[in-house]
Amino acid sequence: MTKISYVITLFNKQEYIRPVLDAVLAQTGDFDREIILVNDGSTDDTLPRIEAYADKHPNIRIISIENSGPSVAFNTGIKAATGDFIKFVDGDDVLCPNSTQLLLDALEQTGFGLAHSLIEEIEVDSDTYQKPTENLDSQPPIPNTNAITTMIEKAHFNPSCVLVKTELAQRVGGSDDRVFIQDYSLCLRISCISNFVQVPLILAYAPKEAGSRLSGYGSGGQVLHDLNLALAYLLEDQPDLSPEMRSKVVKRATSRSWRWAKRLEKKSMFSKEFGNYMRAKMGLIGVNPEKLVFESCETFRRTSSIRFPRHLTGQS
Repeated sequence: MTKISYVITLFNKQEYIRPVLDAVLAQTGDFDREIILVNDGSTDDTLPRIEAYADKHPNIRIISIENSGPSVAFNTGIKAATGDFIKFVDGDDVLCPNSTQLLLDALEQTGFGLAHSLIEEIEVDSDTYQKPTENLDSQPPIPNTNAITTMIEKAHFNPSCVLVKTELAQRVGGSDDRVFIQDYSLCLRISCISNFVQVPLILAYAPKEAGSRLSGYGSGGQVLHDLNLALAYLLEDQPDLSPEMRSKVVKRATSRSWRWAKRLEKKSMFSKEFGNYMRAKMGLIGVNPEKLVFESCETFRRTSSIRFPRHLTGQS
């Protein structure tokens, strides 16, 4: 029988434990399941609360690590997964009961490596968040045979939307642990070797009130920095990437950098950021285009407090 590994990373998420885990335990479908909870050095009551769930549910496994940041915690869960597929869940997101099954159906129909759904932000105290119901809408899956272009141009879904073949997630090394936020780099890496399929339904909900949330909702400089940094490492790690894709990467990254510098620093068309963007638009990216993308990250570091994974900073 197919086995699903639910990987949930948690850092100080005590108030979300009940709805998040209840929604995972309520997943429908004819498959075996394990639930891997990675406690990333929480200092609140996250650990005792998940231990209470583990005492009642033998398929829940807790892995506690020293606080290391989202990408390291994410990869810890990926390495521990023993299922055929991994269903990711952010520590404050809730799933519709049929979320896993619909994503699994899409993968089985297409033979692709990664399926993703839509997600919506809602109020935490709403009935939908506290006890989500099945999404009974009927929409055919949308195959994407050019996933890498999608990932370069649009970072449009977070881990709670994703079901992926475990073998693929482990083969690419998980998310890039040189980047603080885990959301983007795993899917970017997988897009180099697999097609995607979208289930165009809302199958997960995120809380509007999660002010510390990192996964793509209004997180400003950190998110944009990490998107560009993941792209820079992609160019560095994938020397066989086609010239067309390399050009797309540089244009996307320098565009972000220029728009940010213009808006926050009032930079002009005489700035380095605009010059790099124009070079990219004209295809003048040189033999080491990753240098332009790494350079684009500096724009966000000047204006925002950027975090890095603990193992890179040496901080405790």
